[in-house]
Amino acid sequence: MTATHEQNSTIPTTPVLYFSLELGSKNWKLAFTIGLGQKPRLRTIAARDTDGLLAEIKAAKKRFGLPENAAVVSCYEAGRDGFWLHRFLVAQRFENIVVDSSSIEVNRRKRRAKSDRLDAVKLVEMLIRWCNGERKVWGVVRTPSVADEDHRQLHRELIVLKSERTAHINAIKGLLAGLGLQASVDADFPQRLNQLRQCRCNRPGTKCGDEAGSLQGLLGHFCSQTGGSRIRRGPLGVQWQRDTCLNSGQARSKGVPPR
Repeated sequence: MTATHEQNSTIPTTPVLYFSLELGSKNWKLAFTIGLGQKPRLRTIAARDTDGLLAEIKAAKKRFGLPENAAVVSCYEAGRDGFWLHRFLVAQRFENIVVDSSSIEVNRRKRRAKSDRLDAVKLVEMLIRWCNGERKVWGVVRTPSVADEDHRQLHRELIVLKSERTAHINAIKGLLAGLGLQASVDADFPQRLNQLRQCRCNRPGTKCGDEAGSLQGLLGHFCSQTGGSRIRRGPLGVQWQRDTCLNSGQARSKGVPPR
């Protein structure tokens, strides 16, 4: 019996330049290679230096003896830099992959060294494996369009505003608890400040209530710093704007894994 093998169409038959980017706030680490048996060419450029990146790609092609029109496949981990770099690389007619960093396989049997240089080398090696058909080495992030990514900012702003509101409310309740008071912090709370007293001593002949006085100065100063209108109406306004976009069909950013 003669064994037959199905050829994997994902394996490139022409020379390809592979490179990975390890993105940092100040510098980017680049690792170039043409195969698993070739030692990667490591370079460092300034962050967001696209001209320097294109120059290094051109130099890497020359170093490995590739023609100027050779195919280029790149990858980087999804993170703070978002997707603008992906769009730039695609505009240069490169094939780029945005990787979900939480899906990258790791060896848990031993302690791992950690550096940008080692991360870049590992990424480019896994990129070659992925191009050779190993789809389980990592998860690929679905890249949203510019419009979809812009509409996602409304939901993110809503989350931030709700978190800020919760922090402000908890801080006000902490101040009240320290003074022996308890009150609900809602939209009418600024109007109820004048009615709060630190001491409720009503015995005849005592001046406790008069000496305690109003807490308008203490809590009013705190509310002026946090912004009562922002606490009360900020999340509602953003939520209304977000729901309006969703109902009109303008926001479609499904399937983008959390970063």
